Amino acid sequence: MEHAGDPELVSAITLSFARGLLVEVREELSRADTKASILLATWAVIIGFAVSNPPTSVSAQTVTLRPEWLGPWWLGLALTLLGTGLLVAAVYPRTRHLTTPTDRVYFFGDSSSHVNVESYRNAIVATGHAELDRIVDQLWTLSRAVSRKNYLIQLAIVAAGLGTILIVLALAVGRWP
Repeated sequence: MEHAGDPELVSAITLSFARGLLVEVREELSRADTKASILLATWAVIIGFAVSNPPTSVSAQTVTLRPEWLGPWWLGLALTLLGTGLLVAAVYPRTRHLTTPTDRVYFFGDSSSHVNVESYRNAIVATGHAELDRIVDQLWTLSRAVSRKNYLIQLAIVAAGLGTILIVLALAVGRWP
């Protein structure tokens, strides 16, 4: 279905499509944040347990490992901490879009770049006349944010997963008989 003869209809269809796509990208961003938050909470519990029960102390409540298994245990803990740090980076809020022109307001964080109400009002008016530009900018920025968050989540899962395997292996195999 071609609408090349009616520029207003093409513009309306393009704007409608862009709005729909923006809704999908925002939903995906929310899903990525939720995944990272759940994983972060889970790993915080695991790390809390591991740190509160270090294998290097000698008492009835802790596990004592053979010296050759202390390295894998600490490496596992370090990888798990790295995974947690990656999840923190994934959920860290970003409130300013660095490439937004100062005479436009595309994101709520852009509001803070204006020093007075008049400058802010002018930016709102200028942005209102360029709705498609604003939507395209948000699509591009949020899509990149979703990709970055998902990449950080994947790295976190690998790091924390390897760390957990090392910790469990050290605890299972490296105990004193």
